[in-house]
Amino acid sequence: MKLAACLTLAGILSYPVTNQAAVWQDLQRQYPQQSLQQLQSATLSIQVLQLPAQTAVVRGTLLLLPAAGRHPYSPDLFHTLQQLSAEGWQLVFMPAPDTTPPDVARQALLNTELRARWQLVQPLLQRPVVVIAQGEVAGTLNLALAEDKDTQFQLDALVSLGAYLSDPKLDNQLQQHIAQQNLPVLDLLTQADHPGAIRGAEQRQQLARTLQTPFYRQRALNDFSYHSSQQQWLLREISGWLKTSGF
Repeated sequence: MKLAACLTLAGILSYPVTNQAAVWQDLQRQYPQQSLQQLQSATLSIQVLQLPAQTAVVRGTLLLLPAAGRHPYSPDLFHTLQQLSAEGWQLVFMPAPDTTPPDVARQALLNTELRARWQLVQPLLQRPVVVIAQGEVAGTLNLALAEDKDTQFQLDALVSLGAYLSDPKLDNQLQQHIAQQNLPVLDLLTQADHPGAIRGAEQRQQLARTLQTPFYRQRALNDFSYHSSQQQWLLREISGWLKTSGF
């Protein structure tokens, strides 16, 4: 089976339209050359930012799912990841929600909304698809993949950035699932991540060794902060992993 790249899609949820509209209006004013696109169904409307590949041959799609409060031009990680378009990747950015219910109810909503948004964005995705997901969005996506008996998501690969879940019981399940996904997973961790993401790193690494998981790779970037040189370091980690994984 051909491996494909799928950057994490876990967190496109419902959130106040006024906040969503304001963010995307600001982006349109600042970057009128970029392609902002509204996707709609009978029950759902979301906006995404689409950046075409800057090469004649397109390697696939990177679907970027920032953590809550981040947008494509935040002055840190996701601003840097736009450079992957120069390596032949089409990029699609989808925003996380501003607010959600607490604890278990939040996880259930994230899961439901993620599935709905995945269906909506499908026409934009050129295979292979790699998802890059961050924070609690990444955690929710990892659990959804483990539960995905009908292969609804059809990811090719996942880059998981500081994945965690706020509910302790679900977070414990997450630690088991990340290292056992049946697709290539790059588990990236930094000192800037949520403590819950860092806490389970050794457990995941040990589990992958015990089970001899062929697809799991973990990288810990110590003393990471969002300076440009360190952003480039993280960019190289992702770019190199995509190439060595066959994408």
